[in-house]
Amino acid sequence: MKQSVRRTHFWFYLLLLAFPGSVIAQIQPLVPKAVTRAVVVGISNYSNISKLRFAHRDAESFASFLRSPAGGGLTENEIRLLTEEKATYAQIVNALYWLIGESQPNDKAIIYFSGHGDVENNIPNMGFLLTYDTPKTNYMLGGISIMNLQTIITTLAVSKQVQVLMIADACRSGNLASSGAAGSQTTALLLAKQFANEVKIMSCGPDELSLENEIWGGGHSVFSFYLINGLKGLADYNEDREITLKEIERFLQDSVEMATRSIRSQTPQAEGDARFVVAKVDPATAAALKQKNQPPPVEAPVMAKTPALSPQTSDSLVLKLYRDFEKALAKGHLLQPEEGSAYTIYMQIKDHPSIRSFKNLMRNDLAISLQDDAQKAINDYLSADPREMRKRWALDDSRYQTYPLYLEKAAELLGETHLSYAQVKAKEYYFSGLVMRLKGERSKNQLEKDSLYRVSRSFQDKVLKLDTTAAYAYNELGLLARRASDNLSSIKYFNQAISFSPNWALPWANLGGSLEELNRREEAEQCGIKAISIDSTFALAHYNLGNLYLGNKNLDKAASHFEKTITYSPDYYNAYFNLGLYYYQKENYVQSESLFFEYNRKVPNDPDGYQNLGETSIKLGKLTESESFFLKALDMDPNYANAYLGMGGLFIEKNERSKAISWINQFIGLKPNDPEGYLKLAMAYSDQPEKALSHLESALKLGLKNTERIPRIPQLKAISTTKEFKNLMEKYNPGRP
Repeated sequence: MKQSVRRTHFWFYLLLLAFPGSVIAQIQPLVPKAVTRAVVVGISNYSNISKLRFAHRDAESFASFLRSPAGGGLTENEIRLLTEEKATYAQIVNALYWLIGESQPNDKAIIYFSGHGDVENNIPNMGFLLTYDTPKTNYMLGGISIMNLQTIITTLAVSKQVQVLMIADACRSGNLASSGAAGSQTTALLLAKQFANEVKIMSCGPDELSLENEIWGGGHSVFSFYLINGLKGLADYNEDREITLKEIERFLQDSVEMATRSIRSQTPQAEGDARFVVAKVDPATAAALKQKNQPPPVEAPVMAKTPALSPQTSDSLVLKLYRDFEKALAKGHLLQPEEGSAYTIYMQIKDHPSIRSFKNLMRNDLAISLQDDAQKAINDYLSADPREMRKRWALDDSRYQTYPLYLEKAAELLGETHLSYAQVKAKEYYFSGLVMRLKGERSKNQLEKDSLYRVSRSFQDKVLKLDTTAAYAYNELGLLARRASDNLSSIKYFNQAISFSPNWALPWANLGGSLEELNRREEAEQCGIKAISIDSTFALAHYNLGNLYLGNKNLDKAASHFEKTITYSPDYYNAYFNLGLYYYQKENYVQSESLFFEYNRKVPNDPDGYQNLGETSIKLGKLTESESFFLKALDMDPNYANAYLGMGGLFIEKNERSKAISWINQFIGLKPNDPEGYLKLAMAYSDQPEKALSHLESALKLGLKNTERIPRIPQLKAISTTKEFKNLMEKYNPGRP
């Protein structure tokens, strides 16, 4: 969009042309006419957060009002309207930065926001206005913080000497990180406190919620519906054709309270100079409104189209490159392929004289696109299952590894003085460190692994220098501490992450994992339960709880959580394995086989999977398939002892004792102190009671577990009734079968 040209300057140059020569000296200098500019944002269909219904329509209607004679007749160059997917973090910050850059003393700046407001924690001044791409439970990585918004408005009001009007309808209800209405209410309170020197209009009090419904203008919030009609003239109580802050507050309170009293109390609030003129009344519009006894429906928004711009240049090569730049942006070719990417083209032509007036536009568009794409990756990582994300990165997908570079280039384009520079750099360092950690986890060289982890830690330390409240960086440092087997430090970092983002499930689940490793099982269980209370579909939390209950021998509970794990994240391969063992113990061999097959499909190079398939196949009477599974495990690892034991058991089933004994002895050669080998030998010698009892005694001496199963083993039933057997059991397991 072409940058705003002040109309007063335009007329000044016309006068210069009309009165050449000495006449110019007779003209008095003109005082530039004050200009009103507005950033209007409305988001209903959030990418990651619960949806609203009419916030985008409220913004569109407010922008239409500003374009109308009643709203001041603002031009397209004086309004930045951002709705739905256009209202990303990068787009909104860029629009606010445009407002600062264009504003001159005595101008007027309007900031209108309709959407979600929320907090992540109870730390003062940590409220956020949520953008289209704000992560679900980590607002610091994509929300507009109230502190930063305060800085923008203070810059406009004090440094630029601009009259600022802030209108916020951010107290909508919804399922947000703060759980319930508390977050949006706290955000409203923070807004009210932090803009004490500015003029602001809020949709409701800090302990209320803003209502929206079809009954107001066919689909609007009650606040925005009456706000627009009040500004059109219904709030002009003294009929002086000016709407003051005092008048619009009175009108809104009377109208909104009346409209909502049978539903829920809602009282709009205004702060600032009561005499501040919020709007000038257009007589024709006001007359049409007052002729009717009630406000008419808000007119359908007029969505103006911004014409495609091209540089006015006679240089055909530069013009072609500019058009190639626009095409590359549209296709998402931002940095790659390098030849023909939007960044490469921008660097080629940015200093060409004929492109000068379009340089800022190109730079901003490219910086926004780079940030938006990187934010999508951040949201994917934060919302997806960490193990699933690790698998994605293990594929060396160049897109994911490119995102830190996206953020680096975006920061470079914005420059250090830009409002969002520090936050973009923090995201760059965070993702750079994340890439290093994941590379370290894939490395099989311990020295390389340790080196990558050190680099990763240095990046997260850089994040914290820019933002000491960065929960995502503390979470990464916790994971890195765990990789270094420093669970005490990992607990400290995870607790810090939780203190800044208590409604983010991931650090709760990670904290539970560290506590379990220190055998603090009760605390670990509470962390897992907390993570699931935040996000019942969070697979990692279910998986950790499954392992916890497995260790506590609470098998039914463990199985329940493993079932939920694979329901919410089918790529958790170990959950299939553990469930397969569970159903094997429950003698549900069909279900066990199915789960081991799925595990094998996901982890085809693990001999454990084939071993368990072999054992399950024996139970199902599939002896030929069983042998092939055991041999497959041995193909992978000739020293895989359990496959020899499995083959021994298979030939016992086939009643081929000599082959069984041969395979079992190979197992004992690899694992001479494992009692299961001697138990299997006892079974193989079932036709020779003395040898069977001798091998059984060897197994008992080595600490054979689950001895109650012995009498139920078909091959040992004959000896289990003998006096010698009973003496053995009494000797090694007194008081037990």
